[in-house]
Amino acid sequence: MFAVHLVMVGVFGFLAVKDPDARHMRLWAISWGVGTARYLAALVGQATGAEEAANRLAYLTLLVSGVLFMAGTYRYLQRELPRGWVGGALAAAVWVVVCWALDAAGRGLPFLVETLPTFFFAGCVDLWTGAVILRSRELGSVRHVMGWALVVWGVHRYDYPFLRPVPGLAPWGFGLASFLGVIVAVGMLLLYFERGWAELRRSEARYRSIFENAIEGMFQVAPSGRFLTANPALVRMLGYGQSEELRALSLTADLLGEPDPDPRSRLDALVVASEPDGVETELRGAGDTRCAVHLHLRAAPDGEGGHYEGWVRDVTHAKRLQEQLLRSQKLEALGRLAGGVAHDFNNMLTAILVGSELAEAACETGDDPRPELRLIRDAGESAAALTRQLLTLGRNQQHLPAAGVVPLDLNDAVASAVAILGRLIGEDIRLEVSLASQTLRVRANAAQLEQLVLNLAINARDAMPEGGGLYVSTALLTRAGESRAQLVVRDEGVGIDPEARARLFDPFFTTKPLGKGTGLGLATVYSTLTSLGGEIEVTSAPGHGATFQVLLPLCEEEPASEPAPAPSATAADATVLLVEDDASVRKVTERLLRGAGYDVLVADDMGHGLAVARAHPGALNALVSDIVMPGGSGVELARALLEERPELRVLFVSGYADQELEGLRALPQAAFLAKPFTSEQLSAALGALLSPPSG
Repeated sequence: MFAVHLVMVGVFGFLAVKDPDARHMRLWAISWGVGTARYLAALVGQATGAEEAANRLAYLTLLVSGVLFMAGTYRYLQRELPRGWVGGALAAAVWVVVCWALDAAGRGLPFLVETLPTFFFAGCVDLWTGAVILRSRELGSVRHVMGWALVVWGVHRYDYPFLRPVPGLAPWGFGLASFLGVIVAVGMLLLYFERGWAELRRSEARYRSIFENAIEGMFQVAPSGRFLTANPALVRMLGYGQSEELRALSLTADLLGEPDPDPRSRLDALVVASEPDGVETELRGAGDTRCAVHLHLRAAPDGEGGHYEGWVRDVTHAKRLQEQLLRSQKLEALGRLAGGVAHDFNNMLTAILVGSELAEAACETGDDPRPELRLIRDAGESAAALTRQLLTLGRNQQHLPAAGVVPLDLNDAVASAVAILGRLIGEDIRLEVSLASQTLRVRANAAQLEQLVLNLAINARDAMPEGGGLYVSTALLTRAGESRAQLVVRDEGVGIDPEARARLFDPFFTTKPLGKGTGLGLATVYSTLTSLGGEIEVTSAPGHGATFQVLLPLCEEEPASEPAPAPSATAADATVLLVEDDASVRKVTERLLRGAGYDVLVADDMGHGLAVARAHPGALNALVSDIVMPGGSGVELARALLEERPELRVLFVSGYADQELEGLRALPQAAFLAKPFTSEQLSAALGALLSPPSG
């Protein structure tokens, strides 16, 4: 029996350490430990001749062991131990001590009287514990093993005071007790593991239910990329019929379409990319369909080389809704554009039409028509400036680099813009300018930078209908060891509410009344800064004005020296082929070129241009061509002519934002002139093209 108790102490002690939350296991382990002390005391008593003291010590350990065993069982069943049992154990222990004292005084009691209370209480403990276990139907059939063993053991406790003194029966009693102890120990282990198995089954059922019924796709893949499991949501999402079809595929090679000799590295990269908020990607489904998803992936070591588990959310529908929203926003923006731009263009067209009539009338009456012609020119330049804003916006929204970017001093650009601000902001606006003492060299387009300052200043003016202060300053700003050029435009206007601030740089967004603004000013500012690698910060609150802080990266390059003025291209022997599909532009450009002294050949498309050039027997010095034309582009025309006339110089003219880059990429030796242009600009561009290289 001692050996049984010793083994049970080790088993239950080990389980208590492995499962710290199982408090009942600790109580059971202690109970078996106290029982072991009982038999150890008996062995020591026999060896030392102090058998009576050892027996009474064994009676005390029997009481303690029984109560601890009952307490552990109640804890296992998640019930409270009735306190009466503790009181009964204390009373029985007092009786043992009293009997021990009487025996020491030579007034010992008979064996039956001395042991009956102790073993009667121990038997009741076993019977009660066995009955409690047998009534606990949630324990299943395994409860019968431990329950009935305890009942029999409890009954056996009752016969100890009567049969122990009988020499022939005592060994049989100890043998039965040892056997029952083993059965109880086995029953305790069965109860423990049965509960663990039941909890495992319930947990697996819960998580299987979550896995099977989740609306998001869930899966596990091996390091090779092969699917180990896939829930029905993922199967449906990808258009397959059964999960077995997915288990035959690879996440990396088949669904992501990225065959890789090292799929584990690809999976590890996905784990990093999806932390912490996931990553958007596209999975290939059945029938080569595509599914936009939000993917989370994590490594899940399992002791067998590890695997990966993840979940995906189908965002295809959300993306469609987003695209629909963007389309509706574009329509809304076009509506605002129609109101603002059409209003401004109508004003300009009115000035042009009325000015033309007045100029014509002045010619008929012999008056000087130049004031009216200047009015027409001013209106045309205003229209050209508006289209440049639109084209600049389009260029930078496509992330194209800005044209004409050179090293320049930010202070010079701001000073140039401030020089004309006085005519724009009105007398009720107080303008204060503070420029940095040091040079702030940045890479930028001077005209765009000046326009940026003007746009910010005009926006500030419009925010102060009753007047106020407008403050423009530049400085060298250093943050986190990095120096940048800073431009600040601050006003004392009405301020910007949070809702408007969120859309402040959206194209065509404006808080001004219909016809009072196109919504392009700040959008152009943002687009220009994006192309220059800069950024802008806005600080504002309703009623407290607004501050726009522009930051531009510094550059070390020195500004290029001013080129010498291009010689006037009026050589009588210079022949130019003009190819333009728009009749009006073709006619006025031809007149400008002839007026500048060039011989001009004219064509209206690529085919016509080739025919005219090949029919011309003499030299052909330059090609002036539109880029976008029916029947073939200007780039194609230039390539064809350069094969026949390598010495030909090429000047592209176009009104599209991205045509300059397209043309210059295709033919680096060509030059570009944006529409609309003036006679001076055309003459200068063509003259520079035809001038012999210096040096």
